[in-house]
Amino acid sequence: MSIVYPIFLSITQPNDNIPLIMIRQFDEGTQVLDVTVTEHGKPKDISNLTPFFCVKQGHHAGLGLSEQKVVKIIDAKKGKLQYTLTNYDMQNVGENTAYFSFRELQKDLSWRQQFSTRDFAYQVKESIYDEGIKDSNYIWTFEEILRYFTEWVKTCQEIYDDWYIVAQEELQRIIAEFQSWITTNQERFDQWTTVQRAEFDKWFATIKEILNENTAGNLLNLIEELKQAHFTLKSGETSVLRTIRDDKFSLNHSVTKLGTVTHKKEASALVVAEIDSEKQNTFFIRKVGSV
Repeated sequence: MSIVYPIFLSITQPNDNIPLIMIRQFDEGTQVLDVTVTEHGKPKDISNLTPFFCVKQGHHAGLGLSEQKVVKIIDAKKGKLQYTLTNYDMQNVGENTAYFSFRELQKDLSWRQQFSTRDFAYQVKESIYDEGIKDSNYIWTFEEILRYFTEWVKTCQEIYDDWYIVAQEELQRIIAEFQSWITTNQERFDQWTTVQRAEFDKWFATIKEILNENTAGNLLNLIEELKQAHFTLKSGETSVLRTIRDDKFSLNHSVTKLGTVTHKKEASALVVAEIDSEKQNTFFIRKVGSV
């Protein structure tokens, strides 16, 4: 069964009206401080803050004995909380001076005190099992170390979660922007290709009549034929007529073989014609005699 000590602790006025609190050492889990925090006589709002119970010093000289986190908040708006004393709060026999500190956790994982109550005192009576300690600096308990470590892990996890969410959103934004860039440039490329294809088809339509299936080969042949057609030798001029000897006649004209004749000697044919005469586009070479 718990023993409850209802007390009002001010953050602005001395706590001279606190009744005597007498605690037997090692009565762990039964000594409960039922605290109402006030400011100028009115309840103090402790919302969004973490209370700590701090035993500052005992009857003997020392920097501090214990600091424990308060986990039971009754009504934060009205400044009500409860704290059950632990063995760490009873380790000093005699008078103990204590206060409640209200802190806020910073981003660097440190606690920053916002305000605290004025000091109050409670008495610890020795038990038959232990005489307590006579002097001490601050004593770290395993529970305190575990609490700090747990809070650190939790805070780091929250920081990592926040970073992960931000990083994920940024990565999704970059991917979306890259996909948009690809889509836009693909559309531009398709438009450019359409225009170029239309121009090519228009050009190809103008020359396809002179090309067969082997376009590249026929283009080369056409170029060679043009070269051969213009490779002539100037022979002389008679009156208004110009005589030109064409040694590439068989290359400049198409030849159709109609038949063969038997002859002991090979001889060249002589063709006399007007240049660019439509009536003389076709020539027939026949054997008309021999010498």
